[in-house]
Amino acid sequence: MPTELSTYNWGGEMTYGGPWEAMADEEAVPVPAGSKISLSFAPEAPDEIRVRLMTGSSQFKEIESAEGSFDLPDQPGEYVYGINGKWMEGSALYALKVRVRD
Repeated sequence: MPTELSTYNWGGEMTYGGPWEAMADEEAVPVPAGSKISLSFAPEAPDEIRVRLMTGSSQFKEIESAEGSFDLPDQPGEYVYGINGKWMEGSALYALKVRVRD
């Protein structure tokens, strides 16, 4: 499933942008209700992962994630997520947009 890099702070270089803005013109990926998203990072997994459901440009709700995965809602609609990975070298915030189907 495609993601967009919206913010990073790596080795002293920084960019800024939020998941909501990064996904504004992107098509949502259709998924069945109640699906599970499994996260994969290459070449190595981050030391810490945080997932947020974006409810607006600067509003969000923390989502429980375990072992690099999280559950999508059962309720149909479009959802934007921010996935924050932290490594020793820095951090990156990725954006994901899904459309939950009936």
